[in-house]
Order: sequence, then structure tokens, then C-alpha cells
Amino acid sequence: MKLILGLGNPGERYQNTRHNIGVLVLQSLLRELSLSWSKKGKIYSAISNTDGVEFALIKTSYFMNESGKCLPRLFRDFNVEDLQDIMVLVDDVYLPLGKVRYRTQGSSGGHNGLLSLEEQLNSTEFPRLRLGVGGPEDSSGLKDYVLDEFLSEDVPLLEGVVEKASQCVLSWASGAPSEEIMQKFN
Repeated sequence: MKLILGLGNPGERYQNTRHNIGVLVLQSLLRELSLSWSKKGKIYSAISNTDGVEFALIKTSYFMNESGKCLPRLFRDFNVEDLQDIMVLVDDVYLPLGKVRYRTQGSSGGHNGLLSLEEQLNSTEFPRLRLGVGGPEDSSGLKDYVLDEFLSEDVPLLEGVVEKASQCVLSWASGAPSEEIMQKFN
């Protein structure tokens, strides 16, 4: 089964922040596919069997910097054997809001959520969908920027990137070739 893991921070305080854009994509897919969350420990999952393609949407109640802590349970509960069967949805301050970038592997790029996953896996070879949130003018304000909510003027672009990311996730889950996904969505 393929897993789509949306990184973010738990709790209402962080629900609509830039850091939680991966979880916002999951929430959109949850509505679109008429699914609901089930909870086991610190992991929330929603399993879809759309057109014969089975996949699970996953979010956790771990904070972003501890994202890797969910992996042992995911591997056990969902019998994950291949890292290519996990797509990670993550915010990216180096991409403008509205842009997405799919990669089959890569570095954390300084993102602590990805770094936590990479350290737990001892690998960088898993798919990730980087979701542009733009960045602050001054890099010293990066933490505050990603933990702030989107501005009202960002909403149209945010809705567009969530829709684009949702379609990318569904293409990936259905087994579309990576090259095709990159050409269509990047």
C-alpha cells in the first residue's frame, strides 16, 4: 500500500500555518474522497480504495522536528517494504507560494521535518512533494514565518497549490511514472 504522509505540527494553534501545508493537502483529499480519520496512537490514517488503487493518507501528532518518530509504527502497521511507497508532503520556503516540486529523492534542504525522516530511515531516497509557501524577506524570521498563518491575500494561491498538490498525490498513488508526474506538476 502507498502512504501519503503530510508533515506538520499538531494542535489547533498550528492548523492553518505555512508549516502545515502538507496536512492542509491531506484535509482537502479527505473531503474530496469522502474519507475520515481513524487514530491509532499518534498516527491518524484514512484509507482510500479509489478505482482499485489503495492508499493511505497519514498525519501524526508528532511535532515537525520529530516527524521521523512515526516511521517504525507506519512500517509495522502498513507493512511498508519500499521507501518509494511513501510520499512526504512538506512546506518549502525556497519555492514561491503556488509552486510544487515532486522529487523521487533528495536532501532535507535544511527542513527539520525531512531531516528527522532521513535520520530515522538512514536514507534520502523517498518521494517528496515540496509545497511552496514563499519565504520571509529576512531569514532570521524564518521560524516565525512558517509558524504564521497564511495572509488573506495568499488564499487564492493557497487554494490553487492545494488543488495541484492533491492531483499530484492522486497521480502518484495511481502509479503514474515519476517523469510524467514531474513534467505535469513541477
